[in-house]
Amino acid sequence: MKYLILLVIIFTLFACSNIDSDLQLVATENQPTFNDNSSMDNSDNFCTLNSGEEVEEGWSGNDTGSNFCNKCRCMNGNLACTRMACIPKPLPPTSTSVPPTATLVPPTPTLVPPTVTPVPPTATQVLPTPTSIATKEALYSDYSDDPKNPTFIEFTENKILISDQFGGIDRDYITFTVPEKAKVKSIILKSFTGEDKIAFFALEKNNKYTVNDDITKMISYGHFGPGTDYSQVGNDILYYDKNIDQKTREKVELGPGEYTLRIQQGTSANASYELIVYLE
Repeated sequence: MKYLILLVIIFTLFACSNIDSDLQLVATENQPTFNDNSSMDNSDNFCTLNSGEEVEEGWSGNDTGSNFCNKCRCMNGNLACTRMACIPKPLPPTSTSVPPTATLVPPTPTLVPPTVTPVPPTATQVLPTPTSIATKEALYSDYSDDPKNPTFIEFTENKILISDQFGGIDRDYITFTVPEKAKVKSIILKSFTGEDKIAFFALEKNNKYTVNDDITKMISYGHFGPGTDYSQVGNDILYYDKNIDQKTREKVELGPGEYTLRIQQGTSANASYELIVYLE
């Protein structure tokens, strides 16, 4: 009896073992075929995907990298995958942002016309040339060139200043009056300019000049200027000499009456002189 029971048990175990083998075979045949296309990790707990990423035992899903389209499973440290050919995914278009080109437009200049302030013309009053000229310090006058109509000058503070620019054929004729109980003792050369350092004067006792070059009818005459021996700047020129060389000249005084003075410079242009007639 014991042997019979032992025989039944052995038979039962053998039958069950065959059934399990058949079931495992069927299950294996029904599972999809996996391609071991990835790197294998010898570890019992991890598998390495195509891109190098590690997954734990029992993991399943899509592989990575160039094998992204195949299904895989990590079993016993080995990665089993399907064998489909993976078409690479198209790369997304690269968006290149080009900043707009800034064009600088210079501002348009605005021309502002200058403000014009009208200035009224200055009225210049032209006074007529007086026939009577008072004494003026350092002021040139344009005296008469007519011996019969000389320029009359009055004494001011007992003196007369005679000053002018002359030269060439230009001659000055000036007349003055010595009052009663008075006399003129000197005519001083105050200043003289010009290339020619010598000028000429003649004095006649008359209200006009009529003697021309006749020295016998002149009260006083002679040369004056820096080029003369006696009648230089600062000297008295009121002298008379019967000889034209004036080596025997004599002092002259003018008593009451009318006198006309002739002054000329023969060669220099733009020459000038100043004479002072002193009244006592």
